[in-house]
Amino acid sequence: RPYQKQTVDACKTYTRGIVQAATGAGKTFMVTELIGELKTAPFIFLVPSIDLLEQTHDTLSSCLNAPIGLIGDGNSDIQDISVMTMQTAIQSLHSQDKKFDPEAYKYDEDDEWGNALEPSKAEMVKKYIKEANGLYFDEAHHAATKTCEEIMRAAKKAYWRFGGSATPYREDGADLMIQALFGRKLVNITPSYLIDRGFLVRPNIFNVKMDGHFGDFFTYGKIYKHWIVENDPLNKLVATTMKYLENAGVSTLTLVQRYEHGERLQALLPGVPFIRGDMKRKDRKKVILDLKEGRIKSCIATTLADEGLDVKRLGAVLIPGGGKSITRVYQRVGRVLRPFEEDGVKKNHAVAVLFQHDAKFLKDHGNKVRRLMEDEPAFITKNCKPYELLNEISGIVSPQETLFGDL
Repeated sequence: RPYQKQTVDACKTYTRGIVQAATGAGKTFMVTELIGELKTAPFIFLVPSIDLLEQTHDTLSSCLNAPIGLIGDGNSDIQDISVMTMQTAIQSLHSQDKKFDPEAYKYDEDDEWGNALEPSKAEMVKKYIKEANGLYFDEAHHAATKTCEEIMRAAKKAYWRFGGSATPYREDGADLMIQALFGRKLVNITPSYLIDRGFLVRPNIFNVKMDGHFGDFFTYGKIYKHWIVENDPLNKLVATTMKYLENAGVSTLTLVQRYEHGERLQALLPGVPFIRGDMKRKDRKKVILDLKEGRIKSCIATTLADEGLDVKRLGAVLIPGGGKSITRVYQRVGRVLRPFEEDGVKKNHAVAVLFQHDAKFLKDHGNKVRRLMEDEPAFITKNCKPYELLNEISGIVSPQETLFGDL
């Protein structure tokens, strides 16, 4: 695509910087092309999860005429070009530090560390990082963490250094650290740019303001628990909406922040799988494959699915509770925007349902998310009450007329 070539050329010209590209823009393919054109080594492609480790390794292996190393979750195959989890990188840099505490480097509860390397192999990885001539850090909004800062500072020889993300900014102001580590933004490929050119589908976004008062709570944890996790009207509405969309033939993903919330929703939706960080990886991969191939219509998932979940068949995403990061919501809406065609039909639209709550912390978060969605020109946004939601959705999708229309 023309914008992909322009992005690669910009990276080659400026040698470092941030690639802001919406989900579906093809960041991995652009970086793969960049690595191929630079022809410099060692070059490390850093990822924040084990799932992304495998996906990225597969992509680079299929596109580049060179062996691709795999470093993470106990693997230590070092090559001129390697994909590495940031968790293994930071573990290796601290391999001789007896006071090293992984908890100080975790991003959230689904931050996967996998199996640590043996001391001798960790030392090899540590040396490899220090000798790297190029680094690319995927999902650069993680770059404000202590983990990424230490990795980037250790790679002092890395002349080429880039970060990529759909949302390379942070509400806490730590995006200044992202710029300090990588440099200025080189491109900004927005969802609207991609939608207007047919590379993504247009989403219909419903902002549902939930009613009710659940007591006076003053800490974020208690507010989230009572207004979202244990909110029966909310959970029943989410379950009903998922069932409606499934009956209409729409593959649907519901994203939750906490395990307990996913469990409560799963109890209302017998047979719907719940993807979570403490699942066995083979079980998690099977659910994702079943979703990709249409053997199951819907699933619930934690923040594990925020990044790297590439299921083009998905037509709807439900987000019953926000979080402290509005960038998470942007990533989640992006899960359903990829085009999909199969057996003579294609996905014409996508649906995203954002539930907003009139409570301390949550209200401010909801307003920020709503404004973020409204500022995207190609997004169709509408505010509605809980009892209006299914009627609003039926105007777009029904059991007789799904999101998938004739070609």
